[in-house]
Amino acid sequence: MKILLINCYTKDREKKVKSYLSLLQRFGNVEIVGDEEIQKDFDLRPFDAVVITGSGKDITKGEYREVFLNFLRNSEKPLLGICYGHQVLAHSFGCKVEIGEQMTKPYNKNPHWIQITEEDHLFSKMGSAIQVDEDHHEYVILEGPEKGPFNLLATSEFCPVEAIQHKDRPIYGVQFHPERSGEVGRKIIENFFERVVKNSSSGRKRQ
Repeated sequence: MKILLINCYTKDREKKVKSYLSLLQRFGNVEIVGDEEIQKDFDLRPFDAVVITGSGKDITKGEYREVFLNFLRNSEKPLLGICYGHQVLAHSFGCKVEIGEQMTKPYNKNPHWIQITEEDHLFSKMGSAIQVDEDHHEYVILEGPEKGPFNLLATSEFCPVEAIQHKDRPIYGVQFHPERSGEVGRKIIENFFERVVKNSSSGRKRQ
């Protein structure tokens, strides 16, 4: 399996991406590109899955590129956006992203509880609530005419939209950080590759 990891960080990029690599390398060969390398002619065909990292950038400040939004809207590959990746994914499909209070809940000191509202593949066999690492100050809004093509999968008291799933494609976003959430995060990543990516690949082979 070949995995595309899109690194959206602007500072300490190589250091911050290591925690993602430690999880993803269990499932295949990982190729890292910066989000600025995503251009109109970027070829996704060699890849089986895409993961988008967090970032210090803000959607509300316009810190994204239109070509990257188009890339996300047009992707048919299994895709998982994490934190900023979740926000830019939602924004690319027309959802609102708003600034709010800083949410900082390190998993190893003060993990954050979220409630699973729909088990789906991503949260398969994980129960009704899990503890995760969360660190952000922007929030996806999933309501009204700007809801976009997403189902809500998880919520919390402080962040109504913790996880989303595209209704028609194998595309997911999570506001929290699986790569910093211990065994819970490892299980979510495992579910993504074993239940989402492999199922999608099987479907393509049958066609």
